[in-house]
Parts: sequence; structure tokens; C-alpha cells
Amino acid sequence: MEEKEIRIYPFSLDSVDDQTAWGTESWKLSDLGFRDSTVRRGLLEGNTISEIMETYLDRIVGDDIYYFYGRQFPVQVKQLKVTSRQPLLVCPDDEIAGERYDSLGKLKIWYVAEATADAKLYLGFRRDLTAGEFYGACLDGSIADSLNEVPVRKGDCYLIKPGTVHCADKGVTIVEVSESSDLDLRIFNWGKDADNQELFLEEAFDFVNMKAELPALTDATKFVVSQQFVATRIDLTEPVRINSGDNGGFSVYYCVSGSISIQTPAVKENGQKYMESLILSAGETALVPAENPEFYLVPNAVSAVLIEVTGGKIEREEEEPQRPAREDDEEEGSHNKLWN
Repeated sequence: MEEKEIRIYPFSLDSVDDQTAWGTESWKLSDLGFRDSTVRRGLLEGNTISEIMETYLDRIVGDDIYYFYGRQFPVQVKQLKVTSRQPLLVCPDDEIAGERYDSLGKLKIWYVAEATADAKLYLGFRRDLTAGEFYGACLDGSIADSLNEVPVRKGDCYLIKPGTVHCADKGVTIVEVSESSDLDLRIFNWGKDADNQELFLEEAFDFVNMKAELPALTDATKFVVSQQFVATRIDLTEPVRINSGDNGGFSVYYCVSGSISIQTPAVKENGQKYMESLILSAGETALVPAENPEFYLVPNAVSAVLIEVTGGKIEREEEEPQRPAREDDEEEGSHNKLWN
């Protein structure tokens, strides 16, 4: 007798927290080998995203996304609680990351979940710099004089493109949604511990955008629509029906505030219909696999705020795409983390 295939319902994930010199970095959804999220409870409890992708493949992400990314889950979600100024960072694009690191690049959004009255980000340069000016300013510590200093408040969101220098100052909690990549290259450190942290200025030198640029606030709800991913804010005040067939792939939800239930139509072995329910509270992340074409988001109180992340639009080509190697395929311990 043929064994019935198990359906994979939405599941929540445990975070992995790292204490850093600037605050706390919580990996809410990651598939990097050295940082892999695990399923919190249910049928797949304790399994990592990597293990789930190895087993269930396109059932998790959908046909088109699996065709392009293979077993690499394509996006990641982090929460950054910043208590002192971060190092100045820059990320490569997909082309450079693929050629140099056999990795995805890092397009990202920074959503401000909490902010003190004096909270600020540093985003891009306020004036054009020559290569010599940029390099010298990083070495002598005067680079801050050329950066855009951007006051922020709760609910602000910025799209940070590859090549844009950026960091956060104290007093801000950020939800970062990005491509599945750890390529945050540190190019300048602040304060007394600067000499104790390795810089990657030479590695990043040729892809830093040295032109004057101030990243603008994103749209209030549709943060980004790109080939890499789509990120949207949802202010949930009543139940909403989601048809994942519209994007043909997975859906990720990060609960910024409040509490919700993700309810999915299901059928028991005896044919009885019911709703499979997953509770998601503030600070938690859930993944809805592609094989769930219809589900409902239901607020458990008056309202809740969510960030929804879905895959970008993938256009198939005749030849197989160049997929990044997985970090966990390398020798254990060989990964060199770039910026904490």
C-alpha cells in the first residue's frame, strides 16, 4: 500500500541570538550553514531550514524559486537591537558575491521596530568622494563627516542597495529582511575597540558607491518589489485570506507587534475538514510553505503588525542558473564571519 504524502503546514522558528560589541543580533530565519533556524514545534520540530530544504525541495519554496536557488532558502530575517554604534558596513551585489564568494549578494531593507528620540542611521554619502578621499577617510577616522546622518522613528523603513555604506547608532531596534547572505563587510570601526576588529576595506573598495546618495524612505506598506524578494507591511485588524498561488511560492511572516494565528484549511485521515492553526506572537517568525495555496491571517487581539516576505519574480532561462554553494557543504568551521 502506497504511503500517503505528509502535508507540510505553516511552522514557526526558533531564533539564534548573538551578543555583539554593538548589541544583540537575532537570526529569526536563516539558512547559512553556520546559522540555521530550527522549527519550534510540530511534526518538523528541531529540524533546520537546511534539512527541510534537502528533504522537501520545491514543496517549500515553489517550482520557480527552487529552479533558480536550488536547496538554498533565498531570504533571511534578523532583528538587530543596537545599543552602541555598529561598524560601517557595505554589501556586494549578486554578481560580485557570486564571482568572489560563491554566495548571494545582499539587497536588504531595514524596518525600524523601535526607536528612541535620538535614534539615527548612517546611510550613504552626503557628497561625492574620490577613491583617495574615501580610502583616506576610513583610515584616519574622518569618514563620519561624509555620511548622511538620518534621524529615524518607529515604522520607518529604508531599502539599502548593494554598494551603499550604512550602519545604525544606539537606541534602535531593526528588522532586517535580505537575501540569504552573510556578506556584510565591515569597512570602518568606531571607538576604542576599533583596532581589535578586522576590516575588509580592500575587499569592498571597488564596489562601494562613492557618489552622493540618500536612500529614501520606502512606501509605507510595500517596502520593496524586486527580483530577490517582495516585502510588505500588513496592519492586521481583521481576518485576511491569502492566496499564495498569486506569487507561486513561500510566504514568511515576522510579527512586529500583537499576536496572530495563521489558519490553514486541512483534512483529517477520515475526511473531516478542519483549520490547522499556528499562533505567532511579537518577535516571532513563521514560514508558510508553497504547498499551502490558501490560508488566513487572523489577529488575536485588536490589531497586529506583520512584515510579509515572498519570493521575487523569477524568469526561467534555457540554461541552468548559477546557484550559490551552501555554507554547510564546506568544512565545518571554515566560515569567516565578516562583521560582529
